[in-house]
Amino acid sequence: MTNRRKGESAAGRFEDFTFAQMGSVMSDSKSSITPVQQAERIQIVDILHGFALFGILFVNMPAFSQPFRPSCFR
Repeated sequence: MTNRRKGESAAGRFEDFTFAQMGSVMSDSKSSITPVQQAERIQIVDILHGFALFGILFVNMPAFSQPFRPSCFR
């Protein structure tokens, strides 16, 4: 069930949001973004991230070992 009012489009609440407002929101959010401290990091997430990156590399290794052939020449 949606929280939309009758006749309201999917983007109804955001239709009045202008690009000028978006720029001010983006500039405000950049000033508050900082890296987390080492003690605040969740170690299991870092481990899972490492396994995911290794899996992507492992799956793509056969493609990396082949010479580049654009699909238009196959």
